[in-house]
Amino acid sequence: LDTNALRAFLCIVKPYPVGAMVEISTGEIAVVMQQNSEDPYRPTLQVIADSNLDLFNTANLREIDLAKSEEVEIIETLS
Repeated sequence: LDTNALRAFLCIVKPYPVGAMVEISTGEIAVVMQQNSEDPYRPTLQVIADSNLDLFNTANLREIDLAKSEEVEIIETLS
C-alpha cells in the first residue's frame, strides 16, 4: 500500500468526521469536535454521555484530545 496515496485519501475522506458520535474505550459516548491533521484517527472529542448512556449536562461536558491522551481510543462509530 502506498503511504502517500493513503495520506492523500485521508485528507479527503476523514475516518471520524466532525459531528460523528463515537464510543470510546472508557465506555462513554462522545462527539467528534475537531479533526487532527497529523493523525485522523485521533481527533478531539467532547464526551456527552457516561457508560450508562446518561447524558451529561453542559456543566459536565469535557473535551478529550486523543492526540494527547494515549490511554483513550475510539471503539466504534455510532452515527
